[in-house]
Amino acid sequence: MQLHEGVKADIVKHLKQLTYLCEIGFSALMVIKTKYRQRLNVENDLRLKLSPIFPAISDLCSNKQGDPSH
Repeated sequence: MQLHEGVKADIVKHLKQLTYLCEIGFSALMVIKTKYRQRLNVENDLRLKLSPIFPAISDLCSNKQGDPSH
């Protein structure tokens, strides 16, 4: 079966994107798994590092009430 040239180009493009994302993920994992953080469970940290969503920290903090002094 012979693939159309456009399909071949799309496959190559997607494979390059996948390779790039894998390299980013591996680099992020190496940063997390330094000698200072030798935890076995890194899924949550890796998910946060690779997420394209950035939390609005100032909005999250403004919605919380501070602890009253004792």
